[in-house]
Formats: sequence, structure tokens, C-alpha cells
Amino acid sequence: GAPVFYLELTLGQFTSAGPLVVWNVNPLLRGIGYASLATNCFWGLYYMVLIAYCFYYLIASFQLIVPWSTCNNWWNTPLCMDKMTLANLSQSDLISMRNMTTSPSEEYFYRRVLEMSKGIEHPNGIVVELAVALAIAWLICFLALSKGVQSLGKVAYFTALFPYAMLTVLIIRGATLSGAVEGIKFYMGTVNFSMLTHPSVWKDACTQVFYALSCCSGGLIAMASF
Repeated sequence: GAPVFYLELTLGQFTSAGPLVVWNVNPLLRGIGYASLATNCFWGLYYMVLIAYCFYYLIASFQLIVPWSTCNNWWNTPLCMDKMTLANLSQSDLISMRNMTTSPSEEYFYRRVLEMSKGIEHPNGIVVELAVALAIAWLICFLALSKGVQSLGKVAYFTALFPYAMLTVLIIRGATLSGAVEGIKFYMGTVNFSMLTHPSVWKDACTQVFYALSCCSGGLIAMASF
């Protein structure tokens, strides 16, 4: 990841051009710029929907009891069972009801957030709350890029520091909960080094490196061109 990262920064700084023009150094490679542009368009559509979901859940979380933790809401079905109900069931009941129950969080997402219909032949209307959340997400994206690198640089201070601040808060909160030690042992206590011999592990690691560094997306070339 680091060599590709450095290569893209070098290309952008040397040519002072964006991801489309930079490949004029070799006309045979112009398709790379257009491919990265098309990829970014699809990424933007995909991630904006996820950000809209985040906005929706952020607003819904400002309640004493979050709506996806109970089964007594209008969108829930008789198959919904919360964790307290499941904890009080016997083992025989759990076995007989396997694959027949749904969690409140699952029903909240599909039946309240998405308002999903029974099938494509039964379309529902536009979910106003999600449409507003999506519009806000695109508006924030527009404002962040409206003045180019100047506005984007200011936004970067927030986007670079805020996640670490929130992670620190969540780590402190999670470490003070009961059973925190067991969770840490589960994820960090056992290390299976034999998994490093599996190609799929390295494939997934490379994928995450490219996502984390935004390699081959054109953004690094564009930022380095200024």
C-alpha cells in the first residue's frame, strides 16, 4: 500500500494535474483516469446511503430507550423477541423456535427505517426521513468540496480527529462494562498465526489497505496536485 500511495502522490505533485489529465503522459493509460472517476461515482452513491443511515440512527438514538431495543412498537411483528424474552425461554423452546424469531433491531431496520415492502411487485413510497438524511449528507459533501482544497483542508481537521476522540470514549466506556475483560480476551487473547498462510487473509488485508489509504481512486493524485 505504501509504494502505491507514494507513487500517486509523486504523480500528482510532479504533473500538478488531476486524475484525468495526469495520464496524458501516456495516452494508452487514459482509461485509468476515467475508470477511477467512474469508481468514485459508485463509491459516492454507496457511502452516501450509509451516511444517511448513520444520520437516521443518530437522531433516533436521542431517546431514553432506543426504538430498536424493544418489540412493543407499531412496526414489530409477533415474531419479534427481545433479549429479555429470549433469556427467559427454556432450551427446548429455543430449539423449537429456531429460525422463527427476529430481533427488534432487525425489524427496526427493515420495517421502520427502510419500510421494506413484501417484494418488488409491491413498491412503497419514498421514506421521507431517509430522503432528508440523504439530502443532508449530499449537502455536507457539497459544502466540504465547494471551495476545493481550502474547504476540504478545514474539514479534514474534523474528520481526522473526531473518529479518534469517539474511539477513545467508546474504549473507555466499553472497558468499564461488566465482562469487558472476557471480550478483550476473546478478540486479543488468542492469536492463530497459522492463518497467515491462507491467501484469503492477505487478500482481505490488501483490500483494507487500499480502502484505508484510498489508493487507485484518484483522490491522492488530486490532493497532491495542489
